[in-house]
Amino acid sequence: MLRMMRNKLLTPVLVKLGLLDEMNAKLDELKHLVSTPEAKETYNDFDTNDRYLTVAPSVQNAVDIFHDAWHCEIPVDGVKSGLHDHFLTDMRVPDCDKVVSVAGKKILELGPYEGFHSYQLEKHGAGQVISIEANKVSFMKCLIVKNIFDMKTEYRLGDFREYLKDCEDKYDIVFASGVLYNMIDPVQLIFDISKVADTLFLWTFYYSNERTDLQQMFENEEPVLIHSKYKVHKRLYEGRNAQGFCGGERPYSMWPERETVFDSLNDAGFNKIDIIEEKTHEEAGNNILLVARKV
Repeated sequence: MLRMMRNKLLTPVLVKLGLLDEMNAKLDELKHLVSTPEAKETYNDFDTNDRYLTVAPSVQNAVDIFHDAWHCEIPVDGVKSGLHDHFLTDMRVPDCDKVVSVAGKKILELGPYEGFHSYQLEKHGAGQVISIEANKVSFMKCLIVKNIFDMKTEYRLGDFREYLKDCEDKYDIVFASGVLYNMIDPVQLIFDISKVADTLFLWTFYYSNERTDLQQMFENEEPVLIHSKYKVHKRLYEGRNAQGFCGGERPYSMWPERETVFDSLNDAGFNKIDIIEEKTHEEAGNNILLVARKV
C-alpha cells in the first residue's frame, strides 16, 4: 500500500522532470544550431545580441550588418563588401537602354537582389523605379544601398507574383533580370507582366538539350507541359540554403526552353523582340538578354 501511494506521488514529478529534461535538450540543440558557422551562412543573419555600435557612423558599418553575405562590390572607396562589380560593369541595363531609353520612364523592377540594377536604372535617368523583393535579406541590402547612394527607388517587400495578379498600375517598362527561371510557372509571369507594361527588359537562363553536362541539375530530360503547350524542365535547388542563394522560396523551379520563352512572349502580345545578347555560362547554362515590345 505504501509503495502504491509513493508511486502515485512520485509519478507526476518524474513526468515533469522528464519533460524538463526534454525541453533542456531541445534548447541546447537550438543554441548549437544558431551558434554554428553553417547557421549564420544559412540565414545570412547578424548577431542580435550585439545590437549597438560604439564607433562613428560609416558606410562600412551599414554594409557589415551582412558583412560576409554580399555578392556585389559596393562602389565606395575603402568599403569592403562582395567580389563582383556589377554596380559599375554589368551591361544589362546599359545595353537595353540602347534599344529603349529608360530616361524619364516609370519602371517596375522584379527581384532587385542587391540593388545594382536599380542603381544603374537611376544612373540612366529613369523617372521612377518601383522594385519588389520577396527575400527579406535582399530587401534589407537594397535599403542599405538606397541609403548609401541617396537613391529614389522605392523598394517594396513582398512577392511580385502576387502583386502582378491584381495590379492596376501601368508601367512603361518591366525590368526582369534573373527571375524567370526561378519561377514555378514562368509563362504565367510573362502574361502577368504583359498586363502592366508594353515593354519588357528580360534576362534569363533557359533549358537546352545541348547542355548534357548540366543534366544533373534537372529532374529529367523530358519536358513538362504547362498551359497545355509550353515546355519547361524541373530544376532542383539542392543548395538552396547555402549562403548567397538567390532563387525562389521553393526547392525547385521550372526552366523554360528557349522556344517557350519566345512563344510565351508572342502569345502575350510582345510582337517585337530584339535579342541583345545570347551566350552560354560554363557552370549555369545558356542565357539570353532581350527587349520585348508591343508595337
